[in-house]
Amino acid sequence: MVRTVTSFISLPWLPSPPDDFAALCSSAAASPDGGALLQYLAGHRLDSRKAILLARALARSRREGAVPGPLSNFRLGVLSNATVDMVVDYLAGPAS
Repeated sequence: MVRTVTSFISLPWLPSPPDDFAALCSSAAASPDGGALLQYLAGHRLDSRKAILLARALARSRREGAVPGPLSNFRLGVLSNATVDMVVDYLAGPAS
């Protein structure tokens, strides 16, 4: 008997990202509804590469002055006793 174990790390309840995920991230900064697009993309099951693409698209959008639509700014303080540099890019997606 083969027993399958659901891995909650991969977030199986979220939909898979669209095939043109990278192109959508790139176009979000120039789009008038870029914030809504970024929020839509953040609601998908993202691997590390896609999470970084999303975080960079959000940062680029803010740098270019495009306030991301339904998204709002907030500060998140992270206290740690270890290096958290590897986690920073992953925080932007769930916060969207």
